[in-house]
Amino acid sequence: MAKKGASAQAFLEQLRARTEERFAVRTASCGGFAGFELEPLGSRLLVREAQAKLYDFDEEALRPYFPMEKVVSGMFDIVGRLFGIRVLHRPAAHVWHPEVRYYEIHDDNGSLLGAFYADWFPRESKRGGAWMDAFITGVYDPPNREPHAGTICGILRRQSERRRRC
Repeated sequence: MAKKGASAQAFLEQLRARTEERFAVRTASCGGFAGFELEPLGSRLLVREAQAKLYDFDEEALRPYFPMEKVVSGMFDIVGRLFGIRVLHRPAAHVWHPEVRYYEIHDDNGSLLGAFYADWFPRESKRGGAWMDAFITGVYDPPNREPHAGTICGILRRQSERRRRC
C-alpha cells in the first residue's frame, strides 16, 4: 500500500509520534522497563503483565471458550470464503506423530493447490518454537501447476497443560 519505503517509514514515524507518550505512561504504570531494550517477545509479556495488573485480565481464562479444533475450523472457513478455497483434513494420511494433522488445499474446481502438515504442540522430540518449512515448493506457471507441500509447527499449549510463568 505504501508503494515506497520512504512512505512506509514516514507512516511509522507518525505512528510513533502519536503513541510514544501514551506508551510511556502505560509502561510506567506497570513498573516500566528502564535499562533494557524491549524485544518483540518482551513487549507481548509486558502487555500480559499490564492486562493482569490494570484490568485483572488473564488470556488463559479465555482458552476454554476457544478450543483449538473450533478455532482452526473457523480459520479455514474464513480463508475459504475470502480466497475461494477449501482446506480439508485428511486423517488417513501418514504422519510422523499422532498429534500431527495433514490438510489439503483445493480450489473451487476441486483441483489440488497444495498441502501442509500442522504440528501444533511442543514435545521433547521436536525443534522448539513456532516455525514453518516447505517440503516441496510448488510452481504456478500457467498452464502448468505443481502443488506446494509444507509444514507448520506451533507452540500451543494443550488445554490440560498448566500455565507456565515467564
